[in-house]
Amino acid sequence: MRVLRTVNPTAEQLAILTDAGAGFRLIRGAAGSGKTTTALMRIRQLCAAWLRRKERLALPDPVRAMVLTFNRTLRGYVEHLVNEQAKKRSDLEVTIDTCSRWAQSLCPEPYEICNRRALVTSLLLSDAVYGV
Repeated sequence: MRVLRTVNPTAEQLAILTDAGAGFRLIRGAAGSGKTTTALMRIRQLCAAWLRRKERLALPDPVRAMVLTFNRTLRGYVEHLVNEQAKKRSDLEVTIDTCSRWAQSLCPEPYEICNRRALVTSLLLSDAVYGV
């Protein structure tokens, strides 16, 4: 499996990495444009920042992060890279899943998903998911 090497972020990637706003980020682009690399850099950066905050404030709960991918193949690749690069810490929990499986896990009753994009969009914007 290919290992993510040290990368100097592009201007577009820096814009994503320095955006401190709360909420989810959807990274889109052509194949090979750096979407996965950008997402992994953002995960690493955010986890480090939240772990520093946790330590500074002596918070008892672990830092939790979630990464959603489009398909199982990308999920496996991202999971391998996160596990390889993340220091094994008991105070950091990273969940990696596909958008479809995550969305299905939030449904109270099983049913056939006719329009996955609409379901995922509505769940991502739902007050119940983010407690807005």
